[in-house]
Amino acid sequence: VAQKNNASILFVDDEEMNRTIADDILTPLGYKLTFCSNGEDALKVYKNGSIFDLILLDIVMPKLSGDKVFWEIYKMNKKQKIIIMSGLRISNELNKIFEETKASFMSKPFTFHSLTSAIQEKLKED
Repeated sequence: VAQKNNASILFVDDEEMNRTIADDILTPLGYKLTFCSNGEDALKVYKNGSIFDLILLDIVMPKLSGDKVFWEIYKMNKKQKIIIMSGLRISNELNKIFEETKASFMSKPFTFHSLTSAIQEKLKED
């Protein structure tokens, strides 16, 4: 049984099905979710002063790719906890992120277990 949690999470994914599944899994566990369907909206929300315990960030998105969004957020707050999600193999751009920062990786499609354990692990980090 996953623990109750009230962490606030920004979930950024252009695929509605992934947002719906994440909502179905995480909201009943007590997580407070904010959803964005593209990188531009995610940056707007973040720059607006909203504070998130964790960001789950898809990489392949229209308008503004997840790696560009990642570096923008990282410039503003190097301590922001971020999990990068992708259904693709890890590219050189992503390798740079993992080598230079504390970002984590979660492959898609995710399951109840892979999503909840990735989140719990990341929230435990200092």
